[in-house]
Amino acid sequence: MRQKLVTLLKDCLYVLEKVVDAPYELRQMQEQVERKIAEIRKEQQSGGKKVA
Repeated sequence: MRQKLVTLLKDCLYVLEKVVDAPYELRQMQEQVERKIAEIRKEQQSGGKKVA
């Protein structure tokens, strides 16, 4: 399930590049998505438990 979420978030990065015109806003949104991907991967590595 979490792997599907990571895949969807990566797709979001692609969509953001296509629809957001302002470079600053695009970078901010990309960073948020990348942080979420990293958070999910940490949870996967720790056995599904939330990591602070």
